Amino acid sequence: MSFNSSTSRSHAKSTVNKLLANFLPGSVIAEQQSKKVSSAETVSKEISKKANPDEIRRIALKQKKIQKKKILKSTQESKKFQKLAKYKLIKAHKEDGSITPEESKYLNKLVKKNISAINSLSEIDDDDLKQELAQVKRDILETTAPKKKSKKSLSKQKEFNAKIKKGFISYPGLTPGLAPVDYNDSDSE
Repeated sequence: MSFNSSTSRSHAKSTVNKLLANFLPGSVIAEQQSKKVSSAETVSKEISKKANPDEIRRIALKQKKIQKKKILKSTQESKKFQKLAKYKLIKAHKEDGSITPEESKYLNKLVKKNISAINSLSEIDDDDLKQELAQVKRDILETTAPKKKSKKSLSKQKEFNAKIKKGFISYPGLTPGLAPVDYNDSDSE
């Protein structure tokens, strides 16, 4: 059997000697006196025995790929966390009623994106998933449904219309004295 290093050879030898000492009565472990070698020294000896430039380059590239994957994963997790935090903040603002127009645009964009993702799903065989998907669709439709006008906005609209009728306000497109749009010339003849 061939060994890759002298260290692995000495470890194997000492293991076999200890095993034999446990099973054979009267045997004495003959341990070799070896000088202590640091792990860095051992690693450098191993590398110098095996190392060729192509293998070193391959190992370095592999380590760079691993490092890039870790960095990419951490940045993706960071972005995901920031998006979630932003969504929670905007949701809290919406519940408080202090949502800004930019936040409202962001929510609308997010809703449209989620609707398109739901619509792009193919048919699902699992009944539980179908029910959950139907619930999500209902929730989305509830948030995007047109809201009823408040009493305040309705009263303002009535006031505006009354002022136009009385002539206090002129409104573009409403010129007094002109004929209505569906006026026929045949009636006047």
